Amino acid sequence: MAHDGAIDGIHDRLRIALKDAMRARNRTRMSTLRAALSVLDNATAVGVDVMPAAGAIEASATGLGAAEAGRRVLSEPEQQELILREADELAVSAAMFTDAEQAAAQRAEADALRGLVEQVD
Repeated sequence: MAHDGAIDGIHDRLRIALKDAMRARNRTRMSTLRAALSVLDNATAVGVDVMPAAGAIEASATGLGAAEAGRRVLSEPEQQELILREADELAVSAAMFTDAEQAAAQRAEADALRGLVEQVD
């Protein structure tokens, strides 16, 4: 499917693939892609120890977004590693299914994630 704009990396590819899965109403693929995006989002979250301690109300930050903590920035290789790890977890869980159809679907989702990483390389 053709898309406008530049595709910079794995995060962009995941978002585009999610939109395509939504258009196709492919619930399994949507779930897999949302989980992969969550992995990336969680990895960029700032730890609790980085957050400023609470203090007096009069000393608190004011204004829209003034108290927001910046997110960590992951390099493209770090993002790819996280997505490949997620794909590996899907493949391992596929081996646990007793239903061959479910196992095949799980392996297909793992392969789809690996394919998105390979497109970036």
